[in-house]
Amino acid sequence: MPYDGNGNYTLPSVYKATPGTEIMTTQHNTPLEDVQAALNAVLLRNGSAPITGNWNMGTNRITFLADGVANADAANVGQLKALLNNTALTGVTTVPAVTDWTAYQPVGAKDADARYAILNGSNVFMGAQKVSGPVQFAETVTITGDQPAIHFTRPGVPQWDIWVGDDGILYIRSFDASGKWLTDYVRFKPGAGIEFVKEVTLSGGATVTDITDFVSKGVLNAVTAEGRYIKSIPVSPNKRVTDIWENADGRTVTGDGTGSNVLASLTDLPLDDPELKLQIFRVQITFQNNAIVTIPFPKAFKPGTTPKVVIPSTQEIGGGSWYSTVGICEGNGNQGLSITNTQFQVFKIGWGGGVQFAGNTGTVVLDVFAAGYYS
Repeated sequence: MPYDGNGNYTLPSVYKATPGTEIMTTQHNTPLEDVQAALNAVLLRNGSAPITGNWNMGTNRITFLADGVANADAANVGQLKALLNNTALTGVTTVPAVTDWTAYQPVGAKDADARYAILNGSNVFMGAQKVSGPVQFAETVTITGDQPAIHFTRPGVPQWDIWVGDDGILYIRSFDASGKWLTDYVRFKPGAGIEFVKEVTLSGGATVTDITDFVSKGVLNAVTAEGRYIKSIPVSPNKRVTDIWENADGRTVTGDGTGSNVLASLTDLPLDDPELKLQIFRVQITFQNNAIVTIPFPKAFKPGTTPKVVIPSTQEIGGGSWYSTVGICEGNGNQGLSITNTQFQVFKIGWGGGVQFAGNTGTVVLDVFAAGYYS
């Protein structure tokens, strides 16, 4: 070898000639052939011969390197700086596939098309794209076309979409797993409100505002309903009233779904004035000779009014042999009896052989009927 591992050239040992001796062929030819091989391994400055192996620069620089032109040319530092300062790439730049979307890896066109929705220059979606993970839109998203729709799919379950029809109505529709249309669920009609095609179940803290128009189809809230209607919540063993109607006689009828009861009308009442109230009670009193007895009403009538009092019985006082009558006479001048809204007075009248007498003391039980006004 003309060079050792460090690049140093050494002549073959046979080259050495001794004075006064004959030069042998091996001494002449071998060194010259070795020199020839060494010169052939030298890098020529004019570049007429290519390098045959990898160069180890030993941490030394290649200086004054011209700008690379061909794809296989070396680039100098100046070219790299110019490239870093100018982000406008020309030609086709190929990058590897993204392996970590949380890192700052370059994204190739193939990865971008598979991951993101395609927009044209007017920020309009050009076609359907599969997007995984949450999507957040910072600005308004416009969907156009003859059949503008947002379609939601999940394997093995019904599919849904939001679609605008030719009639301008926004539909929320369902499809089966194969994509066949099943039914509409909600229709948003321009200027006509929302139409729920299927039954709506509200759960959780659903609230509605107070209704102000009871001739429309507004929804009541619980507060308004509690203040407007009579509750039908029975206390055992009573039954819930589910129906109220009027029969042919004009009377009100109530029903619980299994039976019905007819309520009394004003004509069924014992008094012709519905404001009149009756007090019916029993009281035991004691007479002492001709004494007048004052009896209070269990409940006072309206102040300033005078109720009507009836004692519908003739009693025998003290169980004696004389028949006596307990009498009541409002404003009786002789007896001085009176009736007020809180009490009334009674006295006894007795006859024996056709003659009124004042005796026959004792107790008697009276049934009293009083009619008057409370308010």
